[in-house]
Amino acid sequence: MAATGNRGLSSTDILTLHAVNHRAKGRRLAEICMVLNIDDTHLVAYSLKKLVAARLIVVKRQGRESHYEPRRVCRRLQLLSKVEHHEQDNEQVFSGSA
Repeated sequence: MAATGNRGLSSTDILTLHAVNHRAKGRRLAEICMVLNIDDTHLVAYSLKKLVAARLIVVKRQGRESHYEPRRVCRRLQLLSKVEHHEQDNEQVFSGSA
């Protein structure tokens, strides 16, 4: 999908990326498959490989398990967007009462 700024990503790849980025927490392959309700783990594994190759996510090994996490830059952007949303909410609440 060209909307992401990366060519060659399918809709499954975008959904997988969203599942990994959700709450900026590392997730295992089984957890991602459960969230997306996909029984074929090889489809999600292929999407994860493509996302790692595109440098959108990173793999952290913990023992025998692989945890997929958003890159540190993505986490910073998420935190900045949360701050901006809270500031906008405060402006709407306080400006309406004056």
